[in-house]
Amino acid sequence: MDADLQYTVDWMKRTSKSYVRVDMNVVVDLADKAGSYWFSPNTMRIFGTRLPGLAILTTTGFMYFVSSDKTPSGRMYAIRLVNPETMNITSFMSCISSRERAWKMMYKEVERNSNNG
Repeated sequence: MDADLQYTVDWMKRTSKSYVRVDMNVVVDLADKAGSYWFSPNTMRIFGTRLPGLAILTTTGFMYFVSSDKTPSGRMYAIRLVNPETMNITSFMSCISSRERAWKMMYKEVERNSNNG
């Protein structure tokens, strides 16, 4: 895990915070350093991907964010999960029809995981 990310996670644990909002550029920079092509301009252009301005960092180091992709039937939203060790980005939940619903579902999942330890 990146040293700055680990510092933030440690601070969260000391202050009993279950999650914090982080600038999306933190996720993009860490993924780029890890060699991920997920946020490359070409990849994002191919899928018509749009990103939010922020992500959620949990005490486990995992990060969640909502992205959207252009599909033949319109814009669809997905909740993405980022592994802090590998910077692997997976779709936690996809094919969500509205941004508001995606954010609500993401926060619900973050809270659920926070309450389970």
